[in-house]
Amino acid sequence: MDNLRKGRFFSPETMEAIMSTVQQKLQEDFGYLYLLSNDILQDGLMTDYEYQLLDLYSNFLSKAGSYANQRGLNLFAPDESTILNQYDSEKWEDERVKGYGIVFHLCQFLGFDPLFFEPLDKGIFKNRGWLRHHFRDWIYRKTSSRVSDTLLTDNKKHSAYEQYNEGFIVALMNGLIEAIQLKKDEITPTDLKNSLEKHMEKYLSDQGGTTPEGNSVGELVNKVFGIWKGNGDADFKDHLDKLNEIRAKYLSKKTGRFEYSIFLEGEYDMDSKSRFVKNARDFHTLLRNDQVSGSARDLYITQLDFDYMQRIFPAAGSTQSRITDFIFIFSTVPSRNINVEWVNYLEKQVWKI
Repeated sequence: MDNLRKGRFFSPETMEAIMSTVQQKLQEDFGYLYLLSNDILQDGLMTDYEYQLLDLYSNFLSKAGSYANQRGLNLFAPDESTILNQYDSEKWEDERVKGYGIVFHLCQFLGFDPLFFEPLDKGIFKNRGWLRHHFRDWIYRKTSSRVSDTLLTDNKKHSAYEQYNEGFIVALMNGLIEAIQLKKDEITPTDLKNSLEKHMEKYLSDQGGTTPEGNSVGELVNKVFGIWKGNGDADFKDHLDKLNEIRAKYLSKKTGRFEYSIFLEGEYDMDSKSRFVKNARDFHTLLRNDQVSGSARDLYITQLDFDYMQRIFPAAGSTQSRITDFIFIFSTVPSRNINVEWVNYLEKQVWKI
């Protein structure tokens, strides 16, 4: 940051080289590629020196990422010769994995694009205009097929997400999710503001009081509302009315539960025979099967993700039953040498959406 303030700039190539070297060293020393928060402490898990070293790695990469964001550097852009050979692209492109992500995120935000606070047009699912965006800051983010490492947007808005830190996007999404889940008939702008303040305060604290998007909770919340109201207050009000309409329309008065299947069909023409719903249901059934190892399951979902999808597919039946289906989905593990079970343990300690 001092270099930025003093007008000394590093080229994108130099930043990529520096960050790649540190990230590779992090992988070699600890056997995983995820950045971890400072509050991950467990007696006997690592030595004090290892915790200090991990903290140094994480802080450096966080500051380097903030530097790149402030300068608008588009680092580590997708390059099939370097990125695609580091993860199993066949699994990312598998129709069941796609369907799972689409259904997960449509239900999570009730069809809304979280950054722009507007409903995704159902036409994008007919003309292939939808996109799964990797919003994490870590260098090899595009190797992840986890639903909690991605969000759903369209190809017109996709590039806008690159302007913001992972922490900002996570706080924004958590704020919106919390507001959606409020037990009241209508969400108000004040409700949105209150939930955003809560999560932006954590983001600001985690970043030491300084972020590229603002240096106070008020600035960060205003930043969000500035994006949400980008097309004027009237559009924002229309979108909030739509969100409240969806919450009221598909909330069962009998059970008090949200009717996700009816929502998907009513808003996005995705009934039980839709390829997206069918593929998502099939994949969830695979994830529930005892023959699937915990390590393999961790490559696609966290336990929280799985529990959430249980509400959407509580007794999921599958159109597939052959054991070869399980092998096709789970036989390939990313080529990097990581202890997936250990990564999963550590990730549970990290603030996740």
